[in-house]
Amino acid sequence: MADDDLFKVLARLKQLNGIQIKPSASAAFLGLKLFAGRKYLGSTLSTSSSRATHIFWTTGGSFVPPEAHEKFYQRGCELLSAQ
Repeated sequence: MADDDLFKVLARLKQLNGIQIKPSASAAFLGLKLFAGRKYLGSTLSTSSSRATHIFWTTGGSFVPPEAHEKFYQRGCELLSAQ
């Protein structure tokens, strides 16, 4: 998955829910998309996903300096606005 996708997820999560995470933790939100077309999960996801509960375990990066978090967020916002 591309770094740009991680930054976009990070920005949307902060905008919509006020949750701050580090970029690598954004991968959890893109994971199901990667598995959706796979043979071993494809039929299961398509038939039961409406009843599923998805839990995303993320880290906020408490050791990441605030200015780095802001830089990540700004990058994500730039990418979203360019869409």
